[in-house]
Amino acid sequence: MNPSKPERYLGLDALRGIAALVVVLYHFQTSSPLTSNFFVARGTLMVDFFFVLSGFVISLNYNERVRTVSDLWWFQKKRFWRLYPLHFATFLAFVGIEAFQADHNPAAAFVGDNLEAALHNLFLTQAVLMDRPSFNMPAWSISSEFWTYLVFGVVMLCGRFRWPLLFAIWLIAGIHCLSAPMTFGSLLSRTVYGFALGVMVHQIQSRQKNRYFGSMVPVLAMAVAVWAMGEGPIEKGTVYLFLYVPLAFAVVVYTVAQAGPETILQRVLTSPVPAFLGKISYSIYMTHAILTFWFFYFILKRPPPDPFEATMITFLLIACVVALSTITYTLFEQPFWLTESRDARDSRTVGTAVGVDVHH
Repeated sequence: MNPSKPERYLGLDALRGIAALVVVLYHFQTSSPLTSNFFVARGTLMVDFFFVLSGFVISLNYNERVRTVSDLWWFQKKRFWRLYPLHFATFLAFVGIEAFQADHNPAAAFVGDNLEAALHNLFLTQAVLMDRPSFNMPAWSISSEFWTYLVFGVVMLCGRFRWPLLFAIWLIAGIHCLSAPMTFGSLLSRTVYGFALGVMVHQIQSRQKNRYFGSMVPVLAMAVAVWAMGEGPIEKGTVYLFLYVPLAFAVVVYTVAQAGPETILQRVLTSPVPAFLGKISYSIYMTHAILTFWFFYFILKRPPPDPFEATMITFLLIACVVALSTITYTLFEQPFWLTESRDARDSRTVGTAVGVDVHH
């Protein structure tokens, strides 16, 4: 294990991988009890967990490292190359899917996924300037998070005013989520709300990092988060979930980060399988829609399977997603990571820049 990664932070990585699998199940609704349950019914809220966790980890690594415009450019460039190669690869995969549909079902091809949508996807503006999802639909969060990174970087340039400014932005984002909660145009506010919350959680946790919790505290926090998600699909009357569920996720992130390294929870989360899922979680999130399309087209197009058969198909999908994600992680993630040079930025880092990965 890399000594620069405390086990409690690797535990957060594992939670990201588990959350990514919940999103996969949410987008693969069948008669299987794996996908037809109250928790998965609101699996879309796992994206808010990603936002909170990303805010925490970005703050952990960069809150003292973005002080000049040059630093901001360096930071945004690193984030671009972390996100864009896999996003571009999955975008091309969906262009291929649209071409396939043009040959087999012309009426459904390139309807919403048109040239305008393609340009927005290429420039990562689909969650900011469009009113609907397009191509690889989960990629909307990559778009909104990329611009949220820029908001974070600009705020970090504001010196002693940065934390009051971040708090004000968090409040404004929350108010906007309430005013336009069910529209595609509120996605950036939803992202900023969760991300800023994660940054604030890190600021609190960093002042108490030597205070460890036992296993039960984070387990109870996770239980509260699951309870907060409620039951059934999200309707207009339950949009407040986008505000208070991230608060529950913030408690989870804080308590897992504070859990003692020798606790059962940390040992479970840092065991090989959860740790591996955390490592490839961005690929799981970004590639699963490709496979769900083909599964629905070739396997589930016929009469719906019974629950047992649907469960076997779901396990097969998960296995295929993990296999594909392992490949895309190797081909489209690792080769494009920008290795940090040992320049002045390293000497400005406060403490150890813990290398917990930052992705969905």
